Amino acid sequence: MFSSLRRLACVAALGIVGFGLSSSAQAGGYGYGYGGYAPQCYYKEVITYQIVSEPYTKYITVYDSYGCAQVVAKTFYHDIQIPVKSYVKVCY
Repeated sequence: MFSSLRRLACVAALGIVGFGLSSSAQAGGYGYGYGGYAPQCYYKEVITYQIVSEPYTKYITVYDSYGCAQVVAKTFYHDIQIPVKSYVKVCY
């Protein structure tokens, strides 16, 4: 009974220690893809433009079939560009 309990405790302790050793990473370990050095990266500010249709009202004169003038409010749209600032990661 005590031998199986002792064996279970040893296996559990070795499993925890083994897991801790296998999952630790080196401080500068970036893997094989970078050739042993870290890539130099920075964030660059990029301004893009988003196009938005903005409505506006214009009063125009229209004539009916009898030739009488009437003032009518019509809605028109014009496109404006809104600058949007974003950051892009650049590595070299």
